[in-house]
Amino acid sequence: MKRRLAGALLAAWWAASPMPSSAQAPPTTTAGQPAVTAAESVPARPPRYELALGPAWLGGYDLGARSAQLTGNLGQPGLVLFETDTEMAGGFGLDAKLGYRLTPTLRLEAGLAYSRPELRTSVSDDAEGADALVAVDPVSQYVVEGALLAYVPRWQVGNGVPYALAGAGYLRQVASEGAAVDSGGVYHAGGGMAWERAGAASWLDAWGLRADVRVNLRTGGIDIEDATRVWPSLSARFYVAF
Repeated sequence: MKRRLAGALLAAWWAASPMPSSAQAPPTTTAGQPAVTAAESVPARPPRYELALGPAWLGGYDLGARSAQLTGNLGQPGLVLFETDTEMAGGFGLDAKLGYRLTPTLRLEAGLAYSRPELRTSVSDDAEGADALVAVDPVSQYVVEGALLAYVPRWQVGNGVPYALAGAGYLRQVASEGAAVDSGGVYHAGGGMAWERAGAASWLDAWGLRADVRVNLRTGGIDIEDATRVWPSLSARFYVAF
């Protein structure tokens, strides 16, 4: 009897004792499936913001031609004094972007760009035989814009992921040392490629390079007539994601 009682007490003590961590069975749900721990259920937070900075090249576009005429008297034809041909020459600039990652493939982006193109006016066919000349006036150009970028991972080439973009913004142009100021709207569409790497610091989730080509349309701004102007642009940027 004493042996049976001792055996029962030993069995009860063994059942109530906690199992070593190496031998404990994994926790289960009420359905009998292995439970997911808190660390496993919360994935690493993907980067939400991007900050980009880099140079850009802007192509030039024609602004049209004009004739300077001396009006004739009594219906007589006028005298052409000289001819002018004006263009906004291409140049380089700098732009900065702040982006927000809506989804893994969609970005909403705001940007500020500055460039220094030249307003060039060629004067020729002078009635008095003067030599042709080109008048050059530097233009300070500012653009504040927004854009939507859509990445296409299934078309990835090596480490590069292509994307398409489209957006619009506000244009401000200042020429002749502030004597000529005008504003307008700009619209663009294009595409590019991004190469991204994981960040090595705790505050840096990723970093990378982006390059894109755009077609730009402009309404308003400094011009000699009311017309829409079109020009290409190329840009390359270094960016960080956090």
